[in-house]
Amino acid sequence: MRRVIAILFFVPFLGIAFVRFILSRFRKTPPESHPESLAYDGMSAELSGSVTPLFLDRQLVQSLLPDALALVDNDEQPVWPGGDTVHPVLLVTGRVKTGKRLRIGSQYLTAHLFNPFLEAYVAVPFVRARAFDDLSPCLYFAKIYCQTFWPTELGVLCVGWPKTQCPMEMSDTTPGHSYSVKNPEDGNPWLTLQTVVDEKDSRPPEPSPANFQSVIDMLSQPMIVLKGTKLQINSFDFRFNAAEITPVSSSGVLHAGALIAGSEAIDFQVPAITDSPFGAFHILTTYMNRVVKTLKP
Repeated sequence: MRRVIAILFFVPFLGIAFVRFILSRFRKTPPESHPESLAYDGMSAELSGSVTPLFLDRQLVQSLLPDALALVDNDEQPVWPGGDTVHPVLLVTGRVKTGKRLRIGSQYLTAHLFNPFLEAYVAVPFVRARAFDDLSPCLYFAKIYCQTFWPTELGVLCVGWPKTQCPMEMSDTTPGHSYSVKNPEDGNPWLTLQTVVDEKDSRPPEPSPANFQSVIDMLSQPMIVLKGTKLQINSFDFRFNAAEITPVSSSGVLHAGALIAGSEAIDFQVPAITDSPFGAFHILTTYMNRVVKTLKP
């Protein structure tokens, strides 16, 4: 029924979005930093949130992937803390304001589609497509928790995102946040997370290049999106060169059943990225997502 509603009201929705875009042209907006990395047709979003790297059981992470995808062999990726029995997963939690980048004359402008909403990504790097051995390691959003109806249904219908609409809450602690995602069926928690800035330093130091590069490399891999039988390769650019980064520590729980049915609860405590190559951080950025190529098995 949700999908039927999304299809029936898709054209009226686009009309409303167009009107909002025209009206937005009469409001002054601040100049964009590094505009060349946004000079594309595609989707973009203003993201205020956090990134929490985790290392989970490799078999559990593989179970998050559809049959067409598999984790890259251990000998083709870095040695992780915990050895070859674990695999990295990046929790990206925050508030987003999404839009469509359009070329108007010589400029690329953003037509915002929705009011800001909460969204959380369970991102798995070092993924390969079984049918295409020549592809480099890719990033895959194994789960996307989304707060509202239209971003959820249009993301599934138009893009192929593995989205689920959930009750979600976020309270800012400047610049950290507390975050919760609940099971839409019974209201039980799926994710609770808290990020904290070290109170001893009111101006957190910049993450060291050596530490930060480990996470940048994982989040900068080409992205795989599955839409029916098609495999789409996207450039999902977090635009780290224009982002505001604040190191934070992150702690919380992936509750039982949050990742797959029957999965056990996972407690985590992740230090700030200033203290670990795989530490957590708050990010304020406008990311850019665009299709690079589409492949058919």
